[in-house]
Amino acid sequence: MASQRIIHIGFPKTGSTFLQKYFSAHPEIYHNRQRFEHYVKTGFIDDRLIPCDDGFAFDLLSEELLSIWPGDDSNLDSRRYNMNYDIKRKQKETAEGLKRLFPEAKVLIVVRGYQSLVSSLYSQYLFTGETGSFKEAQQIIQHSILEMYDYNHVIGIYKKLFGADNVLILPFEFLSDAPLQYLEHIEQFFGFQQFKFSPQKIHTSLNTHSALVVRCINFFALKYIRLVSKEHRKKKLLGYLEWLNNFKGKLNQTLKFGSKIVVDESQLRMEEFRLNSTLVRFGDKLEKYDSYYS
Repeated sequence: MASQRIIHIGFPKTGSTFLQKYFSAHPEIYHNRQRFEHYVKTGFIDDRLIPCDDGFAFDLLSEELLSIWPGDDSNLDSRRYNMNYDIKRKQKETAEGLKRLFPEAKVLIVVRGYQSLVSSLYSQYLFTGETGSFKEAQQIIQHSILEMYDYNHVIGIYKKLFGADNVLILPFEFLSDAPLQYLEHIEQFFGFQQFKFSPQKIHTSLNTHSALVVRCINFFALKYIRLVSKEHRKKKLLGYLEWLNNFKGKLNQTLKFGSKIVVDESQLRMEEFRLNSTLVRFGDKLEKYDSYYS
């Protein structure tokens, strides 16, 4: 019997790594991210996604870039989140391609509130080697969120294509507040057997102190890299960024002092995000999370 297909549309910074570890560990679920290698490189949905092991009850396709494919790397300054193509058209084309391949699939979409999303993306910004302050980077990040995280656009497409009853929308805040209950909710909706999984945070956003430390490290590292001969700069930079990303898991464990980064957004920008999030509704059990988005 063919496996039930489930597609996880993982917006970046919404706990996708945590979910992918859960999917990989669950005995009923076939989850192989290597199927997405061609898509990640090209942005094309094609038959490379189809192969599955029918020995599993569920075939789970999970990839953050299904929500936001970053475009052609040769033309994109991805470190600054600039989109130089029609991201909304790409989101629609991706959904249509998935519907064509998996017409009976069910869909999981995880979303995140504006304020914590901005501070989390600032952490990501620093881990690409940037040195800007939060205030300097905020306008860049806000603009990219309004372009890429238009929840109404993405949710509307998937509900229309796959049917509203086949689309589960969950808030990242639910995962952050109660990870076990979050997984139980997913299991009930899709019909997974309850599975004991040890929840732990995979990626943690920087606080005010650890962000300052990363900025300083970036500043001196980039100063050094500029002194290296041109033919070796790229290799040195890539090596440094790899080291930096391996180091980030230790930062918040080591630097426990410091406070959460507070988003001082303009009311206008906040209102734009809210208008783009009116379709985010979680149902009676999760009603309290609606206030994050509307």
